[in-house]
Amino acid sequence: MSHPLNTHLTWLGAVLCGACLSNQGQPNDAPAADEACAPFCEASAVNVPCPTGFARLRAPLEFSGPPPDGIDRSDLGRPLTANFEFIEGAQGVGLFLGASSQTETVNSLTSHLWNAEDTLSAKANLNLWIAQVGSGSIATQRHASFTLARTHQVHRLEADASLQRELPPGATFYLAEVSTGASYTMIFHGDISRFHSGVTARIPSLPRVGISARSYADSHGLQVSHIGRGMIPKDGNAIFAFDPEVTMRNYNIDETESVPIGVKYRTIPDVCVPVSQRLVWLDPIQVNVHFDRLRVYNGGGQSWRLTPRCRIGAREQVLVTPMPEPWASGHPVESGSIVDGTRGPNGYTGYTPYDVGWVETFAMLPGTELVCSLEGLTSGKSQPLPAANFSLHVRDAGENTVVSDKIGGFDSDVDYWLDYRVTFGPSTSS
Repeated sequence: MSHPLNTHLTWLGAVLCGACLSNQGQPNDAPAADEACAPFCEASAVNVPCPTGFARLRAPLEFSGPPPDGIDRSDLGRPLTANFEFIEGAQGVGLFLGASSQTETVNSLTSHLWNAEDTLSAKANLNLWIAQVGSGSIATQRHASFTLARTHQVHRLEADASLQRELPPGATFYLAEVSTGASYTMIFHGDISRFHSGVTARIPSLPRVGISARSYADSHGLQVSHIGRGMIPKDGNAIFAFDPEVTMRNYNIDETESVPIGVKYRTIPDVCVPVSQRLVWLDPIQVNVHFDRLRVYNGGGQSWRLTPRCRIGAREQVLVTPMPEPWASGHPVESGSIVDGTRGPNGYTGYTPYDVGWVETFAMLPGTELVCSLEGLTSGKSQPLPAANFSLHVRDAGENTVVSDKIGGFDSDVDYWLDYRVTFGPSTSS
């Protein structure tokens, strides 16, 4: 779903064209490094070079983020520094003489998942979240957020750059848009070695299991903070909701008062803007666990209910794929119909095979350990099904090979093998 508060950065100009953006002391008419970068390179009408690491742009850049405390539509046009801090006092009034604002009524309910993928968009958001996420460096930590927004109105500045008053020192951006309504934001942050790209890529699949943001953060060793503006979870547990109906069922929304829920910043014409740098997110290895077949040697004549569990390191993982029916609620089993020379873990010689068909995908960094187990209950026992588990360590890309093996459990009443596989890369059911 699209989101009116989506943090937007013109990547072509701010990151990929970084070499041509900053003149680094070169003449203003120096040729662009690439023809596609031309709209974002030095404006020829300005002959004062930018400092190292800054650039003067022909096309504006826009960033969206959370609203600073106390901001409303009357602040449109106010200047901000390169760190997205409002300039205060007499110099901090609106930049554009006679500028007016336009109001659009939206009345939309949307969701948005955002990753801090460059230094400027990170600053546009994190400077206002500092009380929630702490002062950890964007060089050593990664940040992401999930926002639900009931947007009532969007107020935009109608500004004429030619009617711009004298710029105060350090002015780089101005407030171009304020959105009002109600919103709820979950902010995630963690060490770069733990918070990799696979963690947020998994979030869109979480609504179907109804997992809370707190539980998901805990399963990956992340911190999570919450900011509600006229919207709160009904039961106190914030969940990921990508569908408006799911949002309405799980969140209370104050429809009586509309408050600022997001802002948009725009670069001031002809000023030197910091060249944004890409923030690298570590790419994980895709690991697929298949529970293929159950071979029952002893324990037939009753129903077995199976439950998979997996952890990465010491952290229990949220499983988004449920055990297929009828295994999830209870599958009648029999034992001992096939004798082919194999024996169960407890020595029984005959078994009955059953397809299981459970597949779960994980995103893991090389060097981490995955442990998965099969647990469950049988209708004829008051004690749980004897558990069985396997473990493996993920290697660097290209060094992992398919694992095809079996794990088993037994006691005086039960004897079984579970045939499993571990594959790497895009998941297949075969």
